[in-house]
Amino acid sequence: MAEHLGLVWTVASGLHDHDRTGATFGTREEFELGARNCFENPASPVWVNETAEQARARLAGGVLAVLEEHPEGNLAVVAHGTVNTLFLAQHEDIDTLDFWCRLGLPSFYVLSLPGFGLKDVVFDVGA
Repeated sequence: MAEHLGLVWTVASGLHDHDRTGATFGTREEFELGARNCFENPASPVWVNETAEQARARLAGGVLAVLEEHPEGNLAVVAHGTVNTLFLAQHEDIDTLDFWCRLGLPSFYVLSLPGFGLKDVVFDVGA
């Protein structure tokens, strides 16, 4: 998308989704139950390899590193639904499961700095 828009982009570490390597997800209902358990038990490794808290901390570190590298202007940080939801919940009072369930592909939210205050959410760009 950045190339199409003529924007400069780079890959940054730590922005990948919750590590679920080796996890089985079953039906959509079972997957959503796993998400609920993940959000309700952030210190437990619900999906095998990484707790929700570890995933949130990793993404937060990645975001802070990007901001340190690019302290001026507007930035778009592209990550994934679960870690984005966990990161946002650290800064805003949101219903994590509801927010996560509403995320379409693609979707985005806008934060203000400093403090990561939520300014806008577009749950489904195509809608």
